[in-house]
Amino acid sequence: MGDDRDKEQLWAAVYGRLVGWTVNKKRLEPKEADEVVREAITQFVAANNNHGDLGERDLLRGVGSCINGNLRNRRRKKIEKATSLSTDGVLPEQNDHGLVEADLITADLARRAVSALLDRVTEAEADDDLLPRMVLAMIDGHVKPRELATHLGVGIGDVYNARKRLARHVAAVKSEMGDL
Repeated sequence: MGDDRDKEQLWAAVYGRLVGWTVNKKRLEPKEADEVVREAITQFVAANNNHGDLGERDLLRGVGSCINGNLRNRRRKKIEKATSLSTDGVLPEQNDHGLVEADLITADLARRAVSALLDRVTEAEADDDLLPRMVLAMIDGHVKPRELATHLGVGIGDVYNARKRLARHVAAVKSEMGDL
């Protein structure tokens, strides 16, 4: 029983240090850091059958490595989203923190592409404000057709038709910008 208590204290110490490290070094909010650390601990325990024999330093390194990998994957996915204006009308998400210089250039390119797209749809569809509103709604994370229809107060058929028109504008912007 004392052994179980020692393990609990060890994991509590590891957990506390990793949450603090994730907040300070990775610049995450405490709630998000807590989530990231819990996910990493679960991954580490699932992948390492002998984790019960490890000391605090080894646990910190092992779980810390999982945290780094998970955050790197999250950042990579955000960058991929932010840099791809796809022909299905899905628009980029804005990058937040932890960007290196190459990422800033990529984020700048994505911002210019979105700005060019908004200018283009506003100009080309002057009599209809649905496309610009749709682009902004998609940037805010409303990407599913039913969700867009509800958010924009239009029918789902209108959303599908607007997405087709938007895809043509996206293709034109990609062409103008050199296929990003």
